[in-house]
Amino acid sequence: MIRRFLSTGLIMGLPACVVMTLTCSLQADEPFDYFRNSWNVVGLKDYPHGTRITPKSELVIADNAIVQIRYGRQLIPLGRRQSKRLLDGWLPVILITTEDEFVRYESTLWATPLPTVKDWQKAFDWPTEGENFLNWIFVKVTNTGDKTAEAKVKIEKSGASNPKSQDFFWSLSPGRSVEAVVRIPYSPIEDESDFAREDAKLWLGRTVRYWQGIMARGTYMQVPCEKATQAYLSSHVCQLITSDHGEVHPGEGFYDEFYIRDGAYQLVELEEAGLIDIAQKAIESFLSKQRPDGRDECTPYPTLVGGKLALFGFAFARPVDA
Repeated sequence: MIRRFLSTGLIMGLPACVVMTLTCSLQADEPFDYFRNSWNVVGLKDYPHGTRITPKSELVIADNAIVQIRYGRQLIPLGRRQSKRLLDGWLPVILITTEDEFVRYESTLWATPLPTVKDWQKAFDWPTEGENFLNWIFVKVTNTGDKTAEAKVKIEKSGASNPKSQDFFWSLSPGRSVEAVVRIPYSPIEDESDFAREDAKLWLGRTVRYWQGIMARGTYMQVPCEKATQAYLSSHVCQLITSDHGEVHPGEGFYDEFYIRDGAYQLVELEEAGLIDIAQKAIESFLSKQRPDGRDECTPYPTLVGGKLALFGFAFARPVDA
């Protein structure tokens, strides 16, 4: 079933982490990145927090602790010069590639439920067993040259809570590849030994299948530009990660609140995207904010009540099946 429509809600409701404005042009010596100030997020649907990925490719976790990836013989930190990409152009799996002479470093970042949960499939979809989750950092290192080369990786966590680092060193013969895996909970855990033997590729596969499955339930959009389709899918994924227990938010950790009218546009976007069950859950948070006199808790201005009325009106204007 293909649905074709022009959605005002889709245009106005895109999350802040997808719709950004370039404030100045790139310098000639800088690598291309679509966004000048490129922030990303990895996390799980409807969890109250997500892990923000800074323009310097640092991970921001609980209590504003910073996780930094360093690479190469001089252990240079990843920075703005390394562009971040998404797996398949839209999945919440961050890909970062860089080189130190003939040694290539390919980093992959994503998030999963804690492996200790009883039902990991349900925990992907909702914080059924607590609100903590696990960040994964997977680094593949390859010597592309014709001589033996040294390679180093350092994953460093700084902050007031339990600072630590993990260091890796290899002497790689030509063509040889090695892998390093680091698992970091969003919030600190006393004993992380239970995660040490978890298979990174297994959990990456589960992550990919989950997000592919949830988006397969929605409206299928077909446009000539592949990048437009990827941006559409990515916007929904970001929207679901920034959502907190069904309550829609425009961003994660920044621009985290907005007027109920603008939240209504996001809800309409979910409905038009065919994610009906998610939209139904989200509307509960709208109803809980309404006062007996019809106004909303978020604002004293009656004009924004019109935004809620528009929300319910749009809810009955369903896309036409073609």
